[in-house]
Amino acid sequence: MGAALLCVSSAALALSEDRRFSDFAIDNWTVADGLPQVAVQSLAQDGDGYVWVGTQSSIARFDGVRFEPFDRRRTGGIDTSMAESSYRSRDGDVWFANRTGALRLRRDKVTRVAAAGTGVAVQAITEWPVGRMLFGTALGLYEQEGGTLVPAGLEGLDIGALVSDGPVLWIGARGRLLRREGEQTRSIALPGGEDLRITHLLANGPRLWIATPRGLWLQDGDRPPAPFAPLPELARQPIETLCTDSGGSLWISTAPRLYRLRSNGQLDAIEDSQFVRNPWVNVCFEDREGNLWLGSQTESLFRAWDGLVTRLTDADGLVDPFVWALEDDGRGGVLVGTNSGLSQWRDGRVETLVPGSALPEAAVYELARLDAERLWIGTRGGLRERSNGQLSIPRGAEALEGTQINVIAPTAEAVWVGTSNGLYRSTPDDGLRPVGEGAFEGSALRIRSLLPIDGQRVLVGTEDGLRYVDGAQVSVPDWARTLRGRMVSSLLRLPNGLLVAGTLDSGLTLVAGERAIILDEGLPTMNAWTLRAHDDHLYVSSIEGLYRMPLSRLPDPTTTNADAAHGAEVGASWVLSMAGRNQSGQRARCCNGGARSRALLVGGQLWLPSISGVLRVDLDAIGSGSTEPLVHVEAATVGDRRHPADAGPLVLDGELRDLRFDFTALNFRSPRAMRFDYRLDGYDRDWVDAGDRRSAFYTNLPPGDFRFRVRARDEFGKSVQAGNPLDLRVEPRWSERPELRVLALVGGLLLLVAGVVLGQRRQRSRMARLQTLVDERTAQWQRANERLEQANAVLAVESQTDALTGLPNRRAVFQQMPAMLARYPEGVVLALVDIDHFKHVNDDYGHAAGDTVLRDFAGFLRRATREGDLLARWGGEEFIIVFGGLREDAVAARMTRLLNDGHSLNFDLGTERPLTLTFSVGWTRHPLGATAQSDWAHALELADAALYQAKASGRNTWVGLTAGPHMGDAALGGHPGKRIAELVGEGRLQWQNLRPRLTPVPREERSA
Repeated sequence: MGAALLCVSSAALALSEDRRFSDFAIDNWTVADGLPQVAVQSLAQDGDGYVWVGTQSSIARFDGVRFEPFDRRRTGGIDTSMAESSYRSRDGDVWFANRTGALRLRRDKVTRVAAAGTGVAVQAITEWPVGRMLFGTALGLYEQEGGTLVPAGLEGLDIGALVSDGPVLWIGARGRLLRREGEQTRSIALPGGEDLRITHLLANGPRLWIATPRGLWLQDGDRPPAPFAPLPELARQPIETLCTDSGGSLWISTAPRLYRLRSNGQLDAIEDSQFVRNPWVNVCFEDREGNLWLGSQTESLFRAWDGLVTRLTDADGLVDPFVWALEDDGRGGVLVGTNSGLSQWRDGRVETLVPGSALPEAAVYELARLDAERLWIGTRGGLRERSNGQLSIPRGAEALEGTQINVIAPTAEAVWVGTSNGLYRSTPDDGLRPVGEGAFEGSALRIRSLLPIDGQRVLVGTEDGLRYVDGAQVSVPDWARTLRGRMVSSLLRLPNGLLVAGTLDSGLTLVAGERAIILDEGLPTMNAWTLRAHDDHLYVSSIEGLYRMPLSRLPDPTTTNADAAHGAEVGASWVLSMAGRNQSGQRARCCNGGARSRALLVGGQLWLPSISGVLRVDLDAIGSGSTEPLVHVEAATVGDRRHPADAGPLVLDGELRDLRFDFTALNFRSPRAMRFDYRLDGYDRDWVDAGDRRSAFYTNLPPGDFRFRVRARDEFGKSVQAGNPLDLRVEPRWSERPELRVLALVGGLLLLVAGVVLGQRRQRSRMARLQTLVDERTAQWQRANERLEQANAVLAVESQTDALTGLPNRRAVFQQMPAMLARYPEGVVLALVDIDHFKHVNDDYGHAAGDTVLRDFAGFLRRATREGDLLARWGGEEFIIVFGGLREDAVAARMTRLLNDGHSLNFDLGTERPLTLTFSVGWTRHPLGATAQSDWAHALELADAALYQAKASGRNTWVGLTAGPHMGDAALGGHPGKRIAELVGEGRLQWQNLRPRLTPVPREERSA
């Protein structure tokens, strides 16, 4: 099924021939992202959807998020270096050619196919006819016979390229082409190129493209081959590779430049400013989603795709790429305010309307079209009106000379103007006059957003919350008091009447009637510049990009309390992001601040200003033509043993019962937007939400039969379940076998019966001896019971002990905490300790080394804790310490000493030098305020949040979260970890040893 899904890429998903290369979305991966080596020499996608990457050192399998190296250690000694040619056969297998033969790649397995003896370097691979694999070498043509390459004719011919074209096989040799159909072979010479080596062949309809070290050749139909040189450099330089996309373009690579030949004959040389300098693309191919992959000798791996964005730059005539404001010109064009004046885009070109020198300040900061002829231009130095091509100062705007104009909001009755020096209103009778003088003070004097209700009433977003203006009266609505001290950067009334307020750093506030709730932790970022609604979605531009969420997922303030709103799952996903593939959505630099004209919605096109031009985002194209992800269970890992999912059921019959399942979903357009649920049938009662994590961990599994399943859903809610569940059997230990317990019980009963029978026989003759015998049998029964109790006690200890480190496990903590809290009624300190960058240990040294690090680190923590403290392995590389009897004023010194003691910690992994690692600590006290002692698990959420902050602050540090000055006697309530920002803001909690941050830190992998 996988192979069928990957036969061709749909033309609907292909790169559009109408787009400029600079408008494609370009992603780049390097060694820093996990590639084995910088030079990418071969690429292909297998029938399961994985992209295989061949580099000079080894090959790797890529799922859009993780590169999984297949080097000698992984392949059992097979050399996977220098893979220089690639091919995907009809059965979905990927073939790479290297200097010792060919490599066959599929799922979790690499197989080497080579000639007998010393082997022979393979230079080209194809399949002709279907099912017969052919290999071009410097010694002639070879084919696969079992696991060996054997000669298939053309002995002694140096074959550098092969391509099958239906019934025809094309063979590229030195100075000539061979055309084979059936049993007939015809030789075609390259005129003037007798010694010319053919390195690549590409059949495209009636055309055969021929790559050589001295330029590109073309055989068009029955015409003889001839040089193809519309540009001189294509006739002089070596052609590195050729490929086509299903949009109709031919891609041609030389070391200095990449070229694109469109189906209409237009040849584009991709400039350095559009791509990279000297890209040296060795290989390219189009995957099932229409992505174009490019493997570079110097810049590693690229992916180009259509994306959602069309850019307006200096190439279109934009004088200054630093854009602030956008406005519809009413005639099918767009007015563009830049740092150097006012421009207009229409019919694909940009022209300057007002140079910056003609304005009070060159930067056009805000635009508002009042009618067909009049345009108000807000600058950082005053206000101007442009009408019929002429500039003037609006009546009353003389008072604004030298003042920054932040927002202009016209209505039918008046024009509202927000400045950095208060609010103004312009009417036909009175001109521009101040509103609410004296009512806007301090930070509130700087107006950032406006939502007019009519000519007399307006909602005003300031740098100190929100105000309501009615005529000359200015007030703060009760529901807006939560916004005091926050910059309100945008305001929007949704079609259903819901009011949305965006803030600089406090998320979104939703208002219905007199009730307001705050959305914060469930959002991708706390910053919101502008708000726009389109096609049942709310779009939010921010300092990190553009994200959206379904309107139907927004909670109703009239029925949702504040606690439920915090961290509410609203289905937000990135459309554009600065981090690009490291989050989700397309990578793009966006967006420039908050004001009415910082976003322009025209139909389904959202125009956004940026420091590098204008971005036009096609909102209607989001999700269109998306392909269904291919979901796979990859493997289970127990200790250092990896069990691939296609290797059959996994049986655990030893002491190790801690295992990890790895899974993935292959969707290269937005891989980090994928969300996963997994379930171990026979153990989990329901599906477990893994978020974007692609691994599941189980510890101390009981004996039984299980089945691991996984399903994935994309950002549009489409859910797909993996078709390859992994079956698992856990054999019982000797002490868990029910027959042993039954035998012990039966044996005891038999002893008792035997004693009774023997006693009855001897009762008449020897009463005294009978009593002695009964006592003896009773003692034996008691000893049997004691042994059974001891065995049960051993089982209890095993179930509460971490097998790797010997420390108590999570279950033991839950068992021992009530006694710990009773022993220390004044409270305890809960600390979570996490090893920094532990994932790199497993990746670079192997899981056995990772186990050594965990054991040694556990020994260090044992030495660092006192008698009476509770130390346990909490999971993975994370440990928990419960300190009893530790005074509050001594905690900081204790945490600092723990970190300092760890600085001398080295791990001997058998390498040349010992490995040095650091760790981070997050802690809190329990209880806080009137919180019940039994709610200690909720306090762990605070320690967990402190640990995240320690990680985000650079690691190798500690952060505490303790009672603040306004903690009082009230309890924190359930799940305080979801309300940390609110509790800190109220002064009920406070951070210890925390570096200040503008926005909250998003969750990340702890081992990263």
